[in-house]
Amino acid sequence: MDPKISAAIEFVQATGNPSAIGRLEDVVEIVKGRQGTWFEA
Repeated sequence: MDPKISAAIEFVQATGNPSAIGRLEDVVEIVKGRQGTWFEA
């Protein structure tokens, strides 16, 4: 599995908080929840 995906899943499992991955250029939209791939418990 891609390391970014594995890290995102591990973060959610460890904290119960959502995580997201995406392009650095899209960081503002990712933080707003409009872009990226989101992982939730």
